[in-house]
Amino acid sequence: MGNESIKMKSEIVETFKSVIYRNKINFNNKELLNYILKIKNKEKGRDVSNKGGWQSDDLNLNEVIINSLIKSFSPSILEFIQTLGFKSDKTFVTNLWANVNGFKDFNLTHTHPGCFISGAYYIEVPKNSGNIVFHHPAEDMMSADWSSNQNIEYNSYNGLTYRVKPDSSYLYLFPSWLKHHVEPNLSKKDRISISFNVKL
Repeated sequence: MGNESIKMKSEIVETFKSVIYRNKINFNNKELLNYILKIKNKEKGRDVSNKGGWQSDDLNLNEVIINSLIKSFSPSILEFIQTLGFKSDKTFVTNLWANVNGFKDFNLTHTHPGCFISGAYYIEVPKNSGNIVFHHPAEDMMSADWSSNQNIEYNSYNGLTYRVKPDSSYLYLFPSWLKHHVEPNLSKKDRISISFNVKL
């Protein structure tokens, strides 16, 4: 045989990934909504990442309705943990709170430090009430050169953010270190959700 060039087949090796989990939850949202609004009428709430709107203090995890809600989340949380490659036969929701965002209310970019995964469950999502926006973990490094390039076709490799349009009765889970913010509610109706943190 003579000297023949060997043609190598090119390949893409995907290395580091971030992931968001989505699942529909069968829960009595009307009862949950009434519970949240009763608390809202009694308590001032707190300011954390929210600009405008109302965020409750951490809710009592032993309340019957909240305990039932957490149980409805548990299969999804365990599935997500296993998808991430971790082993666990139980989960621990460390804290949980309610969010009521009215017209033009939004949430600043933030993470949930000291936790493993975080989640959001949407109770009422009016049209145009704002997306939850996740930021690429290397956003600061990428934004210097990549985002200013005019010759770009956005995809999961080069996009600086990823927008998720939430739906009522859906649970969203994500790594607690993943930066995210919530866009302004441009509806005249309230967007209402539950947020929480989980540790192994």
